[in-house]
Amino acid sequence: MKIVLAFLLIALAAVCVSATSAPNCEGVTCDPETCPKHECQCGSHKDACGCCDFCNKCLEEECHPEHNDRCAEGLHCVIGEDATAGHCKPGGASTATPEVNVPDSEAPVDEHHAHHEGGEHAKTGEEAHHE
Repeated sequence: MKIVLAFLLIALAAVCVSATSAPNCEGVTCDPETCPKHECQCGSHKDACGCCDFCNKCLEEECHPEHNDRCAEGLHCVIGEDATAGHCKPGGASTATPEVNVPDSEAPVDEHHAHHEGGEHAKTGEEAHHE
């Protein structure tokens, strides 16, 4: 029983580490033609592999750090007590409820925005070579 528990803990630790690791962008060649086009009101940022642009969130817009949402310059995603989503607010914003500021530089990477080999917005070096 102790061995099973030890293996479960090791497996859980491995999943936690891989979930918070940066995406593997090696071998991915960006194809900007396949990126979605956006008209961003509050600026934009590149995805985790530096390929496609995604819109920054504007003042008071809902943000989800676990989805790699970024707020516009000078704003931070402030998470409420429920810890499911936040809103973009100016740095140092004070409110009546305890909140957690998540600086954009520390927001986790969203795997939906990452471009891995064979992803819909990226091509491997081999695929790009054959076109």
